Amino acid sequence: MPGIINCGLFPPLRKTTAMRIEALTFFRFLAAVAVVFFHFGRELKVPEVMKPLLNLGPEMVTFFFALSGFVLMVSSSRKKSFSTRRYLQARFARIYPVYLVALFVATALSYGKIYNWGYGVNNLKAFFLNLTLTQSWVPPYPLSLNDPAWSLSVEAFFYLSFPLLFFAIRSSEISGRRLAAWALCLYVITQLILSHYMSPQFYKGFPSASHDLLYYFPLVHFCSFVLGVTGGHIFIQNSEKFQQKGGLPFAVFLTALLLTFASLQFQPQIDRWSSIPLVFDASFYSLIFIVFIMAVAYSDNFLTRAFSWAPFVVLGNSSYALYILQKPFNLVFHKLLLPYSGDTPSQQFSVYLILLILISVATYYLIEKPAKKLAMKLFSR
Repeated sequence: MPGIINCGLFPPLRKTTAMRIEALTFFRFLAAVAVVFFHFGRELKVPEVMKPLLNLGPEMVTFFFALSGFVLMVSSSRKKSFSTRRYLQARFARIYPVYLVALFVATALSYGKIYNWGYGVNNLKAFFLNLTLTQSWVPPYPLSLNDPAWSLSVEAFFYLSFPLLFFAIRSSEISGRRLAAWALCLYVITQLILSHYMSPQFYKGFPSASHDLLYYFPLVHFCSFVLGVTGGHIFIQNSEKFQQKGGLPFAVFLTALLLTFASLQFQPQIDRWSSIPLVFDASFYSLIFIVFIMAVAYSDNFLTRAFSWAPFVVLGNSSYALYILQKPFNLVFHKLLLPYSGDTPSQQFSVYLILLILISVATYYLIEKPAKKLAMKLFSR
């Protein structure tokens, strides 16, 4: 595979389109906050209508996977040339320094401990698998040490596979419609396989090796990433059509937003209506999410412009640190700060979440950006 792929046939993105990509960054922050609620805020007292929204952590990870494919495809296509080596160096420099900080803190505070449900092997093997971003491939280690990091193990696989996808798409000059058909086939096949293995003969519930394979195994989520890449390819091929203002694009955006919200809110009803088991937490929602992502990119309205506001972009940029630090900081919080954070679980969680957001923003500017810059300098030498 050549190290550099010429992308000169594809038109550059205009500033207005780039703004709508920034709007997606803020949705990444909202998704990360939803994951934090899922892990540490599900016991909060909220109105009954809001309770389903406290259980959307796994679905939001699927959103990350689809968005990752979309953004990687768009950003790579905007460049005049694509260097596989430079791309992999940039991905490593982007995620690994903060990942390493989170891993060492989590290891220091949870090494050797067993979770209260008797699951999780926090030992030397777990540390090695986490260090090499391979824990999601090996049951029972996906949730060892720093639980949320299982998705980074999956993302690492996506990052490695992306140059192959990118080269295949560019060299074949495949149309967006045909690529969408292939991506949809992969999605349907994945969901049928997952539904088949949800049978009692295979699936033993949580915790078990079968649960790890159905929910955390990287290949289970690959269709989400491919759908994201496909959406990015369609976006690039039709960039002029994604410069729309007026009532129709806003209606498309609003419809996609309501459809996404309704499908998440009424998940139990969808499960009852289905004649086959649906694995909602493993790439099921990726098809809906990529429709929503493309609707945001399609519509130029006051909401997408508002989400591109600089403070929202800052929060979106810090979402990775917020996601990967949520478990390590929670361990620190309970060890040092819990007695000073209030008398009720709601007060304690509110203090924890506010501090986590502030620490994430600081981490982005003080660790993530400088570390990426330093790493890229070292790679260039």
